[in-house]
Amino acid sequence: MLRSFFLACCILLSIMDVRGARWARTKIPSRTTEISQHLWLRCFLQVPDRLVTSAGDERDLWRSSTVIAISDLPGKFEVFLNGQIIIKSDGISLGEEQRFKVPKDILGKNKFNALVIHIDSKGIARGLASAPVLIDYFNELVLDQEWEVTTTQPDAADFEAKVKKPEFAAYLASQFKLSSRPLARTIDPIRGRQIPPGEDLPLLKTDDDLAVEALLSEPEIAQPTHFSFDVRGRLWVAQYRQYPYPSGLEMTGRDQYYRSKYNRVPPAPPNHDRGADIISVHEDLDGDGNYETSKNVLEGLNMANSVVRGWGGLWIMHTPYLLFYRDENGDDIPDGNPEIRLAGFGLEDTHSVANGLTWGPDGWLYGGQGSTTTSRVTRPGFDDLPIYNEGPIVWRYHPPTKKFEVFADGGGNIFGLSFDAEGRLFSGHNGSETRGFHFVQNGQYLKQGKNPGKFGPPPNPFAFGELSMMESTNPIPRFSHLGIYVDAPALPARLQGTFLSIDPLHHYLITSSRSALGS
Repeated sequence: MLRSFFLACCILLSIMDVRGARWARTKIPSRTTEISQHLWLRCFLQVPDRLVTSAGDERDLWRSSTVIAISDLPGKFEVFLNGQIIIKSDGISLGEEQRFKVPKDILGKNKFNALVIHIDSKGIARGLASAPVLIDYFNELVLDQEWEVTTTQPDAADFEAKVKKPEFAAYLASQFKLSSRPLARTIDPIRGRQIPPGEDLPLLKTDDDLAVEALLSEPEIAQPTHFSFDVRGRLWVAQYRQYPYPSGLEMTGRDQYYRSKYNRVPPAPPNHDRGADIISVHEDLDGDGNYETSKNVLEGLNMANSVVRGWGGLWIMHTPYLLFYRDENGDDIPDGNPEIRLAGFGLEDTHSVANGLTWGPDGWLYGGQGSTTTSRVTRPGFDDLPIYNEGPIVWRYHPPTKKFEVFADGGGNIFGLSFDAEGRLFSGHNGSETRGFHFVQNGQYLKQGKNPGKFGPPPNPFAFGELSMMESTNPIPRFSHLGIYVDAPALPARLQGTFLSIDPLHHYLITSSRSALGS
């Protein structure tokens, strides 16, 4: 009797175990012909230690940058990681992609983490048509191999990480590869804290002898990356609204440094792919410090990040082109189509493109180029061969003679330039340990990092080493953009001769003393 009862219990437990583990092996794309309202897909992920162990600094770069990319999944779905829901979505249309942040402290070390996707009724017929991708700062794991699938509600144990490698649907840490997959525009960007205009100004605190005023705000302007003043005191703003994806181009690949490849070179205006960028001008009519009038001078631009006025018109950095819109009478209506003064600036990384237009004391127009683009600059109608530059540079252009020069090679991820009263040229830096670089003509500067896979050797084979960034006597957390030299009577005497830098990650405006080093 007892033996029969024991056998019956064993049979019952065996049946329950089979029901709780009714997973079939499948591959992507994965579909089911079963009639069901729910579809569950599962795989197991072993990840590198960098994704589970804090880096010990405030950046915590690897864990902070980890996302999972999902595409082509119409209908409601949920994503579980080790039993915790990390994603709830109403669906992703065909041809679209969304990247979701992976919360810290869920991925386990020395484990096979359980990733489960639950697809609701609308998406079941299509199933998982495209492989999800786990992405960190430099690497990616494409989950396009084996998965498990079931239409039966899994047990709690089915969502748990495994210590031993599962027999099926297991991905190893060694399968992570350097990123090369194109990054599509995500349909719902991961946004930080947003404060409505008017509510943000009271949150800014400063010293008693300084004041903070709001000049312009959304929706009047958005994503401003550059401003300049003309001889009438008007404020010109480049609104880089199209960033980060150029209009009309298809990304065909990239490397781990986010240097992308596109299917073609974008044409220049007026035959360009219409984008969202705007060049606007704002005027204070009565001198009270408020801009009463605002006007969009140019709209529909595509990768336009800076603007200055001079020599009878507007100079606009419209990557890959330096454009000149002639406006002889100053009515802010271009006299015709733009002239392409320079062509061939790199577009691989749209946060490192040529930028920062500013007039130098010598009458030249200066600009920078960031760390992860490559330029092959020509003057259309003049040059047969391009001037090649890899990574960061400072360049300049002389409008009367149409001469182009590389002023200095190297530096950080330059985005913006400034001169002091003595004609010395500076930029900020998106790394740490410095407020930026002081550039001298023909200087050969250390580039951001020295990975041979990122930058080649210095372009001048006769250079005796490379000049460094401005050294600091105190620790500097990442990062300082942009730096300007204080030489303005409106600011207190105690700040004269200092350096003002913006630290966007910590929400600070920082002042630094400056001292000469060398001749």
